[in-house]
Amino acid sequence: MRAPSFLTLAALALTANAEFWVVKSTLGTSIPGPVDPENGNWQWILPADIRDCESAKHANLYNARSDVSGDKHGVRVKFGKQEGLFDQLQPLEVEWNAWSGRHETWYANRGGAYVNLEDHEVGHCVEDFSVNDECDLPAFGKMSFQSMLRCDGDAP
Repeated sequence: MRAPSFLTLAALALTANAEFWVVKSTLGTSIPGPVDPENGNWQWILPADIRDCESAKHANLYNARSDVSGDKHGVRVKFGKQEGLFDQLQPLEVEWNAWSGRHETWYANRGGAYVNLEDHEVGHCVEDFSVNDECDLPAFGKMSFQSMLRCDGDAP
């Protein structure tokens, strides 16, 4: 078996996509547990280990909004119907308008693809509710967060 060439390894490294997370967070909470999807701020965790509080504390914070068109930065989420009291609300659409100029929407019914404003596929996300944690924030008390999407592709 031959070892891969330097050019092959370089090409693989250049085509490797970043990873980022869409996470629901609440600041100033003292109660651990899942974050209520109707309250809090959406926090984007850009290439980071969200199980590490330092990464979570330094991530970009975007407000949850019903409209993120034009120059309205934030995250808009359309949830499916909740079947039972303790069921996890499933996102149907997640749209983000980042300060970096990236404005994209993830659709559950498109195989997890997220697309730009021209409807070109940019990357993929999968629902991932596996991270539910809290961190100490000196100015606010605690920050509780719940993961929702784990995304591949170029991070905003």
